[in-house]
Amino acid sequence: MGNNKMMVSASSKSEGNASQALRGVFAGRVTLLAATALLAVSGLAQADVTLYGIADMSAVSVSNAAGNGASAGTTGGNVTSMADGIWMPSLLGIKGSEDLGNGMKANFKLEGDLSLTNGQMGQSIYFPKGMNNGSPMFDRWAIVGLSGAFGEVNAGQQLDPLFVQSFLNGARVAHSGSLALNGQLAYGSGVNNNSMVGVFTNDMITWKSTKFYDTTVQLGYVFGGAAGTMGPNSGFNALINYSANGLNLNAGYEVMHQSNSGTSNFTSLPNGAPSYGAPSPVGLTNPSAETLTKGLVGAKYNWNDWLFAAQVNTFKTSGVPNCTAGAGVVETSILNPATCVDSTGYEVGLGYNFTPKLQGVVNYVSMKDNVSNVTPTVSSISLKYTMSKSTSVWVLADRSDGKGVGGWNALYNDGAANVAAVGNAVQNALALGMTHSF
Repeated sequence: MGNNKMMVSASSKSEGNASQALRGVFAGRVTLLAATALLAVSGLAQADVTLYGIADMSAVSVSNAAGNGASAGTTGGNVTSMADGIWMPSLLGIKGSEDLGNGMKANFKLEGDLSLTNGQMGQSIYFPKGMNNGSPMFDRWAIVGLSGAFGEVNAGQQLDPLFVQSFLNGARVAHSGSLALNGQLAYGSGVNNNSMVGVFTNDMITWKSTKFYDTTVQLGYVFGGAAGTMGPNSGFNALINYSANGLNLNAGYEVMHQSNSGTSNFTSLPNGAPSYGAPSPVGLTNPSAETLTKGLVGAKYNWNDWLFAAQVNTFKTSGVPNCTAGAGVVETSILNPATCVDSTGYEVGLGYNFTPKLQGVVNYVSMKDNVSNVTPTVSSISLKYTMSKSTSVWVLADRSDGKGVGGWNALYNDGAANVAAVGNAVQNALALGMTHSF
């Protein structure tokens, strides 16, 4: 019995020592975790980090839609579905800044597209990168930069400045029925370079000035990344903006050079929308000589409850053989290299605030296509009710005449292929939606 007591006593003592050891290890881990958390909090205290986003969802009804099983060149039926991105892009982002002292800050921004229809993030939801490198999560913005008395400098993946300005120039700052989306995506993407469909630009560095005499200037350069030369894939853009007393005037210019390659990752679908797959030959004899030049002039004026907006966008390629309608060269796919583009887009809009929260807008967009000798148009009317600073509900009616080869649909949609127009059929659409930002 005594021996048993001694064994139990020894066992209890051993268990006690082990328990103390475990408590010590646990306490050490808790202390380490606490220290790590404090360091993280301390780091966040030094940097201002914000999670933000936009959620845009609507119910749509569209006529002559390809999703009804119709083939190119025929008249489709009506489609009723849910869709996101009709009014604003659905997106999720993180941005932040750190005060470096003396009025200087370090900044970063990571932003990606988001589909509310399936929860996907990145260009995989509607425009896969197509460069055999997957779909990036932060496809819209992925930048780091500095700001101060000299203005702001950012480097990385960015939205094309002329596209952003064209978007803001609209009387209705929205996707559908805008010259920014129809012009930049259909005619402003004629070159295979570092600009994804003419909107998402890789390897770009930009400088934006501080405001002086109500004016800002922005300059950007796109690095081509081609060995032995700075020409292929490179680009340059410039934008000047004046804003005072309800009036905004702006002008921009951009040149993007063709890739020094005889292949393209882009092929064309029957309705003119892009499809991405393995590179296919395009037969360029001197691809590095091809360039796409874009220009922009816009004006916007708020007067009492009225809003007036107008802009002109130009798109023209050079270095493409026989780039004339008489030679029979037409855009088989706007996104392909060797595509002949010579067009001028026009947008005029009129808005009226019925109440401080209710705004109506009538908008008209046309594109004079000098290559295909057609002038596609999109007409639209909308009502938007602002429920709060972050939330609005809206109704939008659009009509596209179906002309041209750029795939102009009545509605711009980020993921529902069933609303794409069939052939050159006239398309009417109605959307009722809600947009919330945070």
